[in-house]
Amino acid sequence: MRSSENRKSEMYSLIERWRNSGKSQKAICKETGSSFSVFKYWHKKQKIEQGIFKGSSTSKGTVKNVGGFIPIKQNISEELPELQISYPNGVTIKCASSIAINQLKQLIEII
Repeated sequence: MRSSENRKSEMYSLIERWRNSGKSQKAICKETGSSFSVFKYWHKKQKIEQGIFKGSSTSKGTVKNVGGFIPIKQNISEELPELQISYPNGVTIKCASSIAINQLKQLIEII
C-alpha cells in the first residue's frame, strides 16, 4: 500500500512539473524516461480526483468514462434556442443554450 502512495506522489509531481514546464506531455515523459501511457493514466486519475473529468457514475459512486462520451441529463420544459460549437476539425456540438457552464466546459475539454 505504501508503494502505491509513493507512486501516486511521484506521478502527481511529474504532472505538476509538466504543467509548469510549458512542454508537451510526450516531451516531459521522454525527458524523464517515463512511459507516456502511464503518464496519461495518472493525469486522468488526477483529473477525476479533482472533479475536472467526469463520466457516468457507477452504482458505487465512482466515475467511469463511457466510450469517450459524457452523458448529460437535462430537463427542458420549453423549446429553447440551440447553442452550436464548431471545431476546425469538423466536429460540431449542438446543445440547448440553457446548458450549465460546468457541462459546457466538460464538452469543450473533450475535443
